[in-house]
Amino acid sequence: MSKVNLIIGLVTAILVSFLFNSAYAQIFNYGSSFATPLYIGREWGLGLQSQNSNRIKKNLTASLNTKNSNTSIASSKLLVYKVSSTVRRRNLAQFVAKTREVDPDGAAKMEKLFASTDVISIIDKKLMAFGLRSNNVADAYTVYWANAWLGSQGRTDNLTNTQVIAVRNQAAKALLATLPFTSATDAQKQELAEAMLIQAALIDAVVENAQSDPALLAKVKVAIAQGAKGMGLDLDKMILTAQGFRSI
Repeated sequence: MSKVNLIIGLVTAILVSFLFNSAYAQIFNYGSSFATPLYIGREWGLGLQSQNSNRIKKNLTASLNTKNSNTSIASSKLLVYKVSSTVRRRNLAQFVAKTREVDPDGAAKMEKLFASTDVISIIDKKLMAFGLRSNNVADAYTVYWANAWLGSQGRTDNLTNTQVIAVRNQAAKALLATLPFTSATDAQKQELAEAMLIQAALIDAVVENAQSDPALLAKVKVAIAQGAKGMGLDLDKMILTAQGFRSI
């Protein structure tokens, strides 16, 4: 069975090159500052923190304990958004600003990267090969969920096509069952999706870079798990199967 590489190849290499010549790895000393993907979307009207975070967590938990159907709902029009270059520039600028709070040097290099490279487009081209798209929030959630789970275990291996499809359906079900999401604007959906995609690529870069440093890898694993809780994901309480994530 073919493997899907959700470690975003070229993007990871670029991020490692730009960021790990700085003190960027130290960002893990700041806990959720890096680990929470929603700091791009901190003004996102859906508010995945507080009560809406609990709604998504409830729906994600339900998805862990229900059998996936063979019919995909991840292509629902409610999950897809029209891409805006203006929104993308704003999203990336917010990401850089938040990073600057804890690592000015890393933020400067990240800003240079974003100015010279369309990172989201690179990710999109990689995902298209596996039937995923960057302008689908469920697909972005799938990439983040898979990478965060693997990263929380310090792993850099891949998912199978079957696993990707199953997780994609789980993410779609959870999002579509969350009322605020179904009325979100394109800009709000793009903000969340791009936050998760950039975060997923950064997780890959950090986990890959920390493989030779057990002490750093231990911090990375904790930070990723803590950040995922802000997305309603308790990674320590799930396993990945051919049917997607399941509770343990």
